[in-house]
Amino acid sequence: MANQQKRIKALIDKNIRDILQFELKNEVGFLTVTSVDVSDDYSFVRIYVSFFTNPNENFKKLSRAKGFVKSSLAKKISLRRSPEIQFILDDGFFKEQRIEKILKQEEEELKEIIIPALKEDSYYYEPFCGGASVLRALIRSDIKVRKYVCSDLNGGLIELWNKIKFHPYEVADYYEKLW
Repeated sequence: MANQQKRIKALIDKNIRDILQFELKNEVGFLTVTSVDVSDDYSFVRIYVSFFTNPNENFKKLSRAKGFVKSSLAKKISLRRSPEIQFILDDGFFKEQRIEKILKQEEEELKEIIIPALKEDSYYYEPFCGGASVLRALIRSDIKVRKYVCSDLNGGLIELWNKIKFHPYEVADYYEKLW
C-alpha cells in the first residue's frame, strides 16, 4: 500500500510539473516548481513555485490558471476526485539574495573601518554579541591573526547560537512565521 501511495504521489507530481512546463509556459512566465506536496488521501496538493522575473505578477497569473491545472490533471490521472490545488510562492531565492547583499555591504564597511586597525600577527577578541560579523570579515581578509578568541558575555546570544547550531530547522520555521 505504501508503494502504491508513493507511485500515485509521484504521478501527481510529474503531471503537475508537465502541465506547468508545457501547457502554461507562455502564460505565466518562466517558473520553477520547487516542491509538490500531496496529501495522503490525494485530495489536496500544495505546489511551491518560484519565478525568474516579476514573481508577484506571474504568481497572480498562475493563481488564475488554477482551474485549468486542476482539470488538466483530472484528464491525465484517474482518481475518484481531482485534488484541490494551492499554489505557494517560494521566494526563498529572493530572500537569500537580499541577505547576501546585506552581508556583502556589511563586509565592505568592516574592511574600511575595522580591518585596517588590526595589525598582522595579533590577537583578535570577538565579543559574542553581534553575530561575529567582524570575525567573519577578518577570516576572509588577508590579515594573518595569531589567535581568534570569542567571549561569551551575552548568555542569551550564546543560547540562540546553540539553538541555531543544533536545531536550525526549528529556528528557520520560527523566523519564517515572523516574516
